[in-house]
Amino acid sequence: MLNGNLLVIMGVPEFGELTLESNMSIQGYPMQMMLDGDRLVVASNIYYWNLEPNDPLRALMSKEVTVSYPGQEEEYSYTYTRVQNLVKYTVIDISDRSEPEVEREIYVEGNYHTARLVDGTVRSVTHLWTYIEGLRTWVYLPDEYWNVESDEDRMAIWNDSVEETIAFNTAIIDDLTLDDFAPHLYEVGAEGLFQHPTSTGDCSEFTASADSAGRGFTTIMTIQMFGDDATLEVDHITSSWAHVYASQDVMVLAEPANDWWWFWRNSGWDDATNIHVFDISDPTETTYVASGRVDGTVQDQFSLSELNGIIRVATTEDAWGRWWLETEEWTGPTNNVFTLATTECMIPEGCDDETSELMQIGHVDDIAEGERIWSARFVGNRAYLVTFRNMDPLWVIDLSDPTDPKILGELEIPGVSTYIHPVDANTLLTIGIGPGPDGLGLDWSVTQISLFDVSDPTNPVLADSLPISPAYEDENCDQWGCGWSWSYS
Repeated sequence: MLNGNLLVIMGVPEFGELTLESNMSIQGYPMQMMLDGDRLVVASNIYYWNLEPNDPLRALMSKEVTVSYPGQEEEYSYTYTRVQNLVKYTVIDISDRSEPEVEREIYVEGNYHTARLVDGTVRSVTHLWTYIEGLRTWVYLPDEYWNVESDEDRMAIWNDSVEETIAFNTAIIDDLTLDDFAPHLYEVGAEGLFQHPTSTGDCSEFTASADSAGRGFTTIMTIQMFGDDATLEVDHITSSWAHVYASQDVMVLAEPANDWWWFWRNSGWDDATNIHVFDISDPTETTYVASGRVDGTVQDQFSLSELNGIIRVATTEDAWGRWWLETEEWTGPTNNVFTLATTECMIPEGCDDETSELMQIGHVDDIAEGERIWSARFVGNRAYLVTFRNMDPLWVIDLSDPTDPKILGELEIPGVSTYIHPVDANTLLTIGIGPGPDGLGLDWSVTQISLFDVSDPTNPVLADSLPISPAYEDENCDQWGCGWSWSYS
């Protein structure tokens, strides 16, 4: 088990007895542990500023830079860090539980999303926002700008300064290569750290939406870690921070089509989510399949699903709210369930564009107007949604015909469920927050565990519930680390 930054191996000689076999320190902040026979792979986050001063990773991640600003002779020096976060994968041989041994250490630039271990292959999903040294994210204005009284003259100086800033940044960007944007991968070898290539230079491993607003890269690395030499295959997607879903054969990424500031007093730009689909049926490689777009925002990975090649997505539209609009112009959020399928070229002679597209084939809209999704779960041919404003409606949606999804049933109960778990085909277990004293609103001090009978999907029934107090919440915790005692997911 992982306890802080310690890997602890316990023995169970008899039922009810525990013995400490061994423990070892893991570099960074452990996030996930994966087991394959007698090998463990531990994923941990490492932050640049927490590295020891003599750590060789510092030299790979940073350099000292001296700059001067326009119109000034004085120079400034600072430490430029291309990235500030690393994801480390530590491969540990635990065949001897009393003396675990580190076999391999691999570092990937970026922030940790998730990872899967199948037959000795780790499929890693990370997100990287690269800091480009020297790139101006502001408009430099000369001193005289602040002394000019004429609005027309001030605007002329502003426009000239904007053009100068654009030209300055363009010159820097033109000198960059793909390697400057893509995450780097390092491994500890016999002679120290060395770098694995993660880009071929021909853009073949890069994918981007036609109107992508994200400047970061979500990277899927398929790394074979258990051989004598680590081998990898890489896919990069230009994107914002994404939610990740994976079945046995399919991986789905859902990322906002717009950056975080999209809605700021912009009445004509609706929120949307880009959906990217990958084939992961071969453990040794990841193959890009198609992309599409749906309206609204995805809550989490449980709002995504794949069954028999059909992608299912639950979203909330206008979850952010547009407070600057009049009441008659903005009526509040609404919710959707979409079904999508990959379309391919059907012309024998071939199409000009051979790439596949993810097309919407079914849609249920206007679910719980004025509310937003707090939890979702797809189970077989059904979707279960929990929305909330003052009460907690549980919605049952039939997806047996992907081209014609239908709402089957609804149940309103006090409180809200933030996590849905299928116990069996007819029972759901949910974890959430208890209701307020009048049955409306929420009592954030109470965790509520509920069982729902959905054997009749047209009439879901609350079979039982158990309030637990006091509750606690930890917004930096995932479903693996929090267990069943967490009320807010």
